[in-house]
Amino acid sequence: MGLRPLFKRKLVKKRTKKFIRHQSDRYVKLKKNLSVVGSVIWLKCIVGSLVPTMSQKVCLLHSTLQLCKDFNSNGGGLPEALQWHRVKLSGMVSGFRHRYELFVEPNWRKPRGIDNRVRRKFKGQYLMPNIGYGTNKKTRHICPDGFRKFLVHNVKELEILLMQNKRFSAEIAHTVSSRKRKDIVERAQQLAIKVTNANARIRSEENE
Repeated sequence: MGLRPLFKRKLVKKRTKKFIRHQSDRYVKLKKNLSVVGSVIWLKCIVGSLVPTMSQKVCLLHSTLQLCKDFNSNGGGLPEALQWHRVKLSGMVSGFRHRYELFVEPNWRKPRGIDNRVRRKFKGQYLMPNIGYGTNKKTRHICPDGFRKFLVHNVKELEILLMQNKRFSAEIAHTVSSRKRKDIVERAQQLAIKVTNANARIRSEENE
């Protein structure tokens, strides 16, 4: 019988540090700081107590561009959404299946082969549907502008959104003719309702 050692050697796994993109995080913080500093410099310039330097001019330019971007995204006076949430899109590629180029049907099928690399989740293969790819309930079916779409076929259906124009935006159905589309778009402007496809099938002709 051999002698046992006084101290047992413990095998400890080396912990790897999490990968952090310092550069991208810094860029986001810098962007936020520029917009805040720019608004402060604007106020000082208006009062007349400051002559801006080169770095301060950059902050001014950034804050001006941000204001223009916000105005254009709003549509120049269209109603804003009542509750705006950051919409997070799921990273799942929908409609793909393993070796999809060999099949006619575009529907996804669960791979069941004994040696299938997608089912065994090898690196670099297609991702399978998972509960983690689901969209948040608060932002489900909400467009990036904060509105939910409501399908409209005529002017009468458009008037349903009279009291809900800050929650829903109208979308004209693809079967509606160009003549009815003009009536719907005109009525939507009167009721201050946003139409997602207002320019579809409508041409503006200049009167000679």
